[in-house]
Amino acid sequence: MPEHLKKKPKIAVEETVIDLSKVQLKSSCIESSFELSDSIELKTCELLKRNGWVCTFCGKPGNIGNLDVLFGPYLVQVSDCINEKSRTFSVWMHRDCAIWTSSICLSNQTLCGLADALTTAANMACSLCTKLGATLQCSSRQCRDNYHFVCAKQRGCSFKIENFTMICPKHK
Repeated sequence: MPEHLKKKPKIAVEETVIDLSKVQLKSSCIESSFELSDSIELKTCELLKRNGWVCTFCGKPGNIGNLDVLFGPYLVQVSDCINEKSRTFSVWMHRDCAIWTSSICLSNQTLCGLADALTTAANMACSLCTKLGATLQCSSRQCRDNYHFVCAKQRGCSFKIENFTMICPKHK
């Protein structure tokens, strides 16, 4: 009888049991790199508060259309907060929403400029959807159009990756 047809003895397989009581979950909320030294005003926090797990800037969930997963939560201090439970504001964002926001940068693996970006976003409505949270401005000097990243894509704006600027269709 050929070797491949011969009955082979069964190999005993031990089941691995994981004791979940000994597993320590790693939470991004505990990581100090996610706790930023930036602070924002309570008004900014209230204007940008979103329901559910969505991007603080565009208000869209992760993995929708051309948008990737959400990164965060980045914890920003709320400067004029009286309530003990609301001393930090959780910020979730898409990679593209962060990358194309001019005031956000990465320095020594620390996210910088987020508070400035949030303050700007709380005061800027999108020219397409009219909702707050827009952080992209047309780079043409005379233009006042502002967009969320996803709305700028939808409108047909051009993105210059060399200097991370955007220009709206009116000024192409």
